[in-house]
Amino acid sequence: MSKREEAAELLEFFTLAFMRPTDEWVREMEPLLEKVRERWPQADLRVDDPHLMNQEYVRLFRFGKEIPCPPYESVYRTEDKVLMSHLAVDVQDRMRAFGVDVSDEFKDLPEHISAELEFLRYLYLLGEEEALEEARSFLEDHLLQWVPQFCECVRANSRVDFYREVCVLLPEFLREEFEALR
Repeated sequence: MSKREEAAELLEFFTLAFMRPTDEWVREMEPLLEKVRERWPQADLRVDDPHLMNQEYVRLFRFGKEIPCPPYESVYRTEDKVLMSHLAVDVQDRMRAFGVDVSDEFKDLPEHISAELEFLRYLYLLGEEEALEEARSFLEDHLLQWVPQFCECVRANSRVDFYREVCVLLPEFLREEFEALR
């Protein structure tokens, strides 16, 4: 397996990590956790009770007046913190340039962390020079501009070890991938 394919598997894990936990989510997560443990043996990643994780997911990431860590780029990068800002439109335009749109099943915005990570994964899987150049640019222009701040928020506010640990690994992974693509 190539380094790019390994990175795509890790991106699948990170994408799923910020989606709502369900029983199916747990089944999908288990084999991906093995890949993460191979890459980061020191990481103490466990999927706790899906019901408790779902409660934490809702508390941390879902809409409401007091959500601690909204998983949307515009919240971290615009002064007024309005969703679907020009940044989200740019994300959507970049996706569409590669024939990608947010799935109807996803039912969220293109600037959601999982949508952005899945787009990066898609670019890796394409593997073409143009796609990898877009991956580098997308990391620089989008993910690296807000994910570290989002992850700091999660580490400071999560009551579940899983989310805190994921947010230790993700910024490091994104920086390493950006360097690898240079």
